Order: sequence, then C-alpha cells, then structure tokens
Amino acid sequence: MRRAAVPSFLALTPFVVACAGGPGGGGMSPPSLAFQVPDDPQVTYSQADTAVMSIDAGGQMFDVSVVTTATMALTFTSAENGVRVTTSWTALDASVSNPMGAPERVSVEDVEGPLVFDLDSRGVAQVVSPPTLKGNASRMVSPAAVANSFFPRLPGSAPTPGMTWTDTISYEADEDAGTTISRTIVTYTVAGDTTVAGQGLLKVDMTGQVSQTAEGVTSGMGFVQDVAGGFEGYFLWDLREGVMHSQVSESEMVGTMDVDAAPFPLDIAVRGVSRVVRQVN
Repeated sequence: MRRAAVPSFLALTPFVVACAGGPGGGGMSPPSLAFQVPDDPQVTYSQADTAVMSIDAGGQMFDVSVVTTATMALTFTSAENGVRVTTSWTALDASVSNPMGAPERVSVEDVEGPLVFDLDSRGVAQVVSPPTLKGNASRMVSPAAVANSFFPRLPGSAPTPGMTWTDTISYEADEDAGTTISRTIVTYTVAGDTTVAGQGLLKVDMTGQVSQTAEGVTSGMGFVQDVAGGFEGYFLWDLREGVMHSQVSESEMVGTMDVDAAPFPLDIAVRGVSRVVRQVN
C-alpha cells in the first residue's frame, strides 16, 4: 500500500519549559523566585531539541524527526508590568527529516531581527514583536511558543523546601505556518539546593500535561493535528543573580493528524527532549 503523504512540518516541537535557580546570598530577606532584570541583563543560552513523530499510516510506520540547535542572546530591560526580553538568534541549525521527501534545513540567516516579549514577575508572557521568518523558518520557529514556553512560571515569592505550585500556560497563535492552540498544566516542586561547576543553584522539578491543536497548510497540503500527553523535567535557578541557569524536559504525546492527501486520520506519537543551558564567558 502506498504511504499517505504527510507534511514535513512537525507542528509540535519539543516541549520546552525552562528556567534555572540557585540559593541566594546573605541578607535579612531571602530572594524571591520571580522574574526581574538580572544583575547581568545580557544572558546567552544554548538550546538543543530533538523531536520524533512516529506516524501510523494504515499499518505502515515511519518517522519524521526534527533536530534543532541554537544559540540565543537575551537582553532583559524593565517593562511596565515586569521585564522585557529581547531575544536574538546568533546561531541556528534546524532540520526536518521526512521519508517522503528531501530534508529541510533552516539557519540563522532565515531569522531576521529579534523576538521581543514581556514577562510579568511570574512569567506570564506577551509577544511585543516577532522576528521576520524566511523560507522554512516559519514552520520550525514559533515566536509564540518561545515566548510562552522558554521560561517556566514562578511563584513570585521566596522558595522553601518542598514548596509546590501549579500553573496553566495557555496561548493561541496565528502565525505564517498556521494556527496553534496550546494548553499546559504544570506542577512545580522545589527539590532543594544543588551545585553545578561550583555554582550554587536551586533545583525545581516539573511534571505536567500538555494538549495542542495545530492547523495549517504546508507543501500545498492542509493538515489538522491534535496531540496530548505528559512531560517531566526540572529547571535550575540562580537566586543570587536572579536568572535561569538551565532546564531539561522530556515529553511523550499521542494523537491524530488529518492530511488532505490521506484518506483517513493518521495515528501519531511524538517524543521530545529539550535542553537549555546558560553560556558563561
């Protein structure tokens, strides 16, 4: 049986929820776990994401994979209700491998200008201005997803051992690649202090459920994708500097995808791994 054609666009990129933390220094009041302009307002992160979508086309199985590595320079400034984050991609290598066609690649030259978004003290995001995306970049870089999922939600108060909080991260984006509706419920638990390369940090574990619907047109074909599942991971936070150090997350989701060229819905499973680490000069 002929495989049904599928779009190379992987609507659900690896779920990224990032932020770092660490024990604070001396003083009468412990520092809050909240977003603010850090001591060094210019922070650079490296990011490595891998996602594999396994597709069941009537009993025939094949995979579509997305691999992304990037370097992102973030500048924090004061905003009316929190902080403004200006994000520039200084390096980017993203590729989609699809057994139905040639691989697609995106480089930093396909992203013009920064992504600017605001965060309140707990991390609720609002996109101020997106970058200009050229070629296939619109199918692999989502400004709304970066603004809403690069950082976690924070409690806005001083952390204590075993402290937990739960937040819902929802957004709807109408971008060049299509429309995405995403909803994530995350529970965070303060695991305690840890040390990385001699630096004291706060570790916060994460677990949650995510659901996402994406609809659009790619390679001349319309598609609708619905997935849902769970994820777990952790983030590390430098309380002394008030900035994220790193985050790691893994996700597993299942769902269906309707494609114009396929006579029936395709069952899909998506596995994603993401790692974000602050670069220190």
